[in-house]
Amino acid sequence: MEQVNRELQRVVSRWLQSNFQSEDLLTVTSASVTRDLGQAIITLGARNGIDRYVDTLNSKSRRIKDEIKKSLPWKTIPNLEFRADREGDTITKVEEILDNL
Repeated sequence: MEQVNRELQRVVSRWLQSNFQSEDLLTVTSASVTRDLGQAIITLGARNGIDRYVDTLNSKSRRIKDEIKKSLPWKTIPNLEFRADREGDTITKVEEILDNL
C-alpha cells in the first residue's frame, strides 16, 4: 500500500505543478489510499491560505481524478479528498516567531 500512496502523491504533485497556479508553495505532503482503492486522502501544505486551496481542489476533485488517471496504470482510480496539513501551519508559525527574535 505504501507504494500506491507514494505513486499517487507523485502524480498529484505533478498535476498541481502543471495545472494549478500558487504563489504559496503548495505541496502534497502525503497521500493515503484505502485498500480497495475507493478513496484517497491527499494532504496539502502551503505557506498561506491552505483552506482556500483545499476548498478549490475538493470542488474540482472529479476533474482532477479524470485527468490523473491517464498517468496511473491502475484499473480503479480512487475518489480524491484534499485536506490541509496543519503541521505545516505550526512550522510556519514557529519560523515566524524565530524570525522575529
